[in-house]
Amino acid sequence: MKKLLRLALLSSIPLFIQGCGSDAVAENQVNELSLSVIHSGMYLASGQSTSKGSRVFTSKQAYESELLNYSSELPKSINFTQSRVFLVDMGERNSGGYSIEIDGITEHDGYVLATVVLTEPGDGCMITQAITNPFQFIEVATTKEILIEEKIAQSSCN
Repeated sequence: MKKLLRLALLSSIPLFIQGCGSDAVAENQVNELSLSVIHSGMYLASGQSTSKGSRVFTSKQAYESELLNYSSELPKSINFTQSRVFLVDMGERNSGGYSIEIDGITEHDGYVLATVVLTEPGDGCMITQAITNPFQFIEVATTKEILIEEKIAQSSCN
């Protein structure tokens, strides 16, 4: 009888452990956020070159001031009490064939993670022989800190 009780107790331990694990997953739940590319281009309106980088804007003034360097488009109406704008800039490139793609934006407990794919032309790709400077301004409905993760990809043109 003692052996049966001991066996029953031991066999129920994995159920308790599994239950604890599922609670931990629920606490760290990740949500996908929607995004809107509000400005993008291959050439800068200012004619100046930039370095590769990214920036997050939390105010209308900062966003509009930076947009002047990139585009002659009018600024979009952004409610910065509910949204943020971030800029992804590939910097000056010696040819065409470069592009930026947002792979996803996920909301975590204390921050938002934007995954950006920077694509360069692969071997055998037909490319424009001109200096380019790919960029994108992206609006995200969040007031949390935005972290930007970059991935590098190469076009396949074989």
